[in-house]
Amino acid sequence: MGRYFNPTNEVASKGREIYGNSYDELVNQLQEGEYLIGLYDRGIFKNAPHLYSEREYNEFEDQANAGIILHEGYYAVSEDIYRLHVR
Repeated sequence: MGRYFNPTNEVASKGREIYGNSYDELVNQLQEGEYLIGLYDRGIFKNAPHLYSEREYNEFEDQANAGIILHEGYYAVSEDIYRLHVR
């Protein structure tokens, strides 16, 4: 169990959207002091996990590829925003 950005509906307005097809591509776009957050829709709720490792990234992407959840985006959030919104 990881850490999640809350409230989920604010991640897009608080973060900088980034694009990539792998964990390495995404983390290479992070600036110093930024954290990688994924946004996913589970149907009855959305969640925005901190994708702190390739393993964590793969766990969510495997679910998205299997159709269990829907991937909605990746966001880079600054440390100050992270500290306010991630629990």
